[in-house]
Amino acid sequence: MLNRPPEPRSSLFWRLLRPAPSRALLVLVALLWSGFCLALDHAGHAPTRSPIPGLRWYRVQAMILPAVLLGMGELASVLAQWRLRRAGIEPTPASSGALRIALGLPLLCFVVGDALAWRAVGFSALGPYSAALGGIAVLTMLLVATRLLQRVHGLTAPRALTIAAPALIIAGVCGSLALR
Repeated sequence: MLNRPPEPRSSLFWRLLRPAPSRALLVLVALLWSGFCLALDHAGHAPTRSPIPGLRWYRVQAMILPAVLLGMGELASVLAQWRLRRAGIEPTPASSGALRIALGLPLLCFVVGDALAWRAVGFSALGPYSAALGGIAVLTMLLVATRLLQRVHGLTAPRALTIAAPALIIAGVCGSLALR
């Protein structure tokens, strides 16, 4: 028996899960993150381990971030759709939007937090803040994706987590390879 999602409603919740708004969130995050990378580059900073020595990595990262984040969102979406079908659940556009929102909101908080930490403590002390913010962002992604899939498809939390976690982890690993 296939689980059918509730009928889409005209509420803000359902409108945000549509493809355009959920992709727009990722574009917003990419633009903010790119701006942060350019600010770091302009201030003369470079990552401690640049993927390509001698290259101004933050400048390169600023250029590729939009494509990488949109790619991560699409990959997470496709993987979640596949997992939903394997579980006997018909995916909807809201399923994809849920994964993009779950990826974008925590990354937005990560980027803003990282930028604020850089301004507060400086680049040399940024490492521990970035690590903590990154860990919190990953956990938040999993929680948000689980909750959104629960609401969209009426799933239990464990079932929603088993659908969302592999999709987000694989997308995150692929994205991190391109970002450093």
